[in-house]
Amino acid sequence: MRRDLAARGERAVDAARLLARSALDTNPVPDWDHVTKVDPEGAKKLPLLYPLWLAETDAVSVGGSADVTPANTEAAFDLLAPLSTPVCHEPSGADHVTEQSQETADLLLVPEVLNGDSEALVGTLGVAIESVREVLAPQLVGRKAPWLPDRVADWLASV
Repeated sequence: MRRDLAARGERAVDAARLLARSALDTNPVPDWDHVTKVDPEGAKKLPLLYPLWLAETDAVSVGGSADVTPANTEAAFDLLAPLSTPVCHEPSGADHVTEQSQETADLLLVPEVLNGDSEALVGTLGVAIESVREVLAPQLVGRKAPWLPDRVADWLASV
């Protein structure tokens, strides 16, 4: 009897987690064939006719690995704002995700190079996941459901 009750409780918690993830999922996986990467690094300039060029791609990914800052990332988003093409943010560091990039990007991509060193896999990705759990998820829950009691909002952010 107790095992049955515990199993039912566990299923109810799993169902609640699934519902919470579905309700808060603002980043469904799109059906794209081609994504163009735009590096916000200052030395890599967009071509003059970039709006015409980028209109032929399914999406644009903003991100890079060298000399990328929150400021030049936001500048890249500003340049891409007039496009009707979806724009994703692929930050190379957790500190590159700003409030503006969260509001502007249609999708947040978490890059990981699996043939890199173990520090990149454990250290850098771990910092990014920690930032999502401790900063981005609570902010998202706060924006999407500000009416929730703190205890419920904290639980949803940790799911």
